[in-house]
Amino acid sequence: MTEPFLFVSYRRDDTKYSVGRVVDHLLDAFGEGTVFHDVGSIPAGLPFREVLGTKLANCEAGIVAIGPSWASAEDRNGVRIYGEDDTVRFEVQTLLSRSIPVIPLLLQDAELPRRDEVPDEIRPLLGCHSIRINWDPHFRDDVQELVEQIKDLLGRDEVEGHHTVGEVRTDLGKRRYLAKRSGMKLEAIDFLLGRFDSESPMEAFRGPRSRFDLVEQLDENVASVRGHRDWEQFLANRHGVPTAFIGFVLESAHGGTKVRNLSRDRVFDEFKNLLRSKSVSEARENLAWYGQVLTGMLGMTRDDLFARLNEQHGRSRLWTIFSREFKLARRGSS
Repeated sequence: MTEPFLFVSYRRDDTKYSVGRVVDHLLDAFGEGTVFHDVGSIPAGLPFREVLGTKLANCEAGIVAIGPSWASAEDRNGVRIYGEDDTVRFEVQTLLSRSIPVIPLLLQDAELPRRDEVPDEIRPLLGCHSIRINWDPHFRDDVQELVEQIKDLLGRDEVEGHHTVGEVRTDLGKRRYLAKRSGMKLEAIDFLLGRFDSESPMEAFRGPRSRFDLVEQLDENVASVRGHRDWEQFLANRHGVPTAFIGFVLESAHGGTKVRNLSRDRVFDEFKNLLRSKSVSEARENLAWYGQVLTGMLGMTRDDLFARLNEQHGRSRLWTIFSREFKLARRGSS
C-alpha cells in the first residue's frame, strides 16, 4: 500500500469542495494513496488526533489550503485558529515544526492572513511561498503549477521512477537533478554514484526530505581518505570550498570521524580556527597555499588579499584582519 507523502490541511467549512477538487488532481498526478486528506483518509473507529499525528510525522510536504474564512472562522469559544484544540492550528504548527516544505494554497480569492490574525506559533507559514488556485478556466493550469512545484521540491518523478544507480550514472539529466536537489556540484554526484553498486536502487538513498542522500550512506572515516585526491575533490565540490583547505580539514579532524559527518559548518569552524591561530607572517611565507584558501573561502580576489596582507604587521592574527569577511562568507553559505 502506498504511504501518503503529501498532507493537505484545510478548514472544512472554508474550502471543502475546492480542496476536494485539488486533491483529485493531485491523486491523478502522483497516484492513489499518495495524498492524506482527512475526508476518507481516516477509517471509522480510529482516534482522529492520533492518526493525524502519525500522518503529520511521516509526510514529506504539507499543503495548507486557505480560504476567505480560514483565519476568521469562529465557534462558541471565539476565533477558532486561536483555540488550543483547533485541528487546523495543530496541523499547521506540526508541519512547520518538522522543517519540511509547507505550501500555503490560496483558494476562492483568499489572501494570506495578516500576522496579527494568527497565533505566533504558525506565523512562519506566512513567510512560505504561496500558490494561488483560481476558478475555471484557469483552475487546471494553476493546479498543474502546484504539481510541478511539488515535483521540484521533492523530486517525485525520480522517486517514483525506481531507477538503479547504474541507470542514473548514464543519464546526465538525472545526475543534474540530483546535483540541484542536494546543492552539490555535478562532479560530486558522479563521485558518489561511483561508490555504489550499479544495481543498487536509488529509492534506498531517499533522505528525510525525499532527496537522494547518498552522502548518508558513506561509511569511510577520515583516516582512510586522507591524502586521496579524489576524496578531497569530492568534499571540496560538496561544500564549495578550495581543495587545499579540505586537505587541512582532513588533517585536523579525528581519524575516526565519518566522512559523512564533515558538514559545511564543520568545515567553516575549522577555517575559523585557522584564522585565529595563524599570523600574517605565516601567510606571507606560504602565499601559494594561503592565497588559494583565503580567496576561495572569503570570496576575495588575490590582489585584494595580497594588498591586505602587505598592509598588516607580521604578528597580526589573520582573524583580526579577515573576521568581517569570514562572517559574511559564512552567512552567505547558510
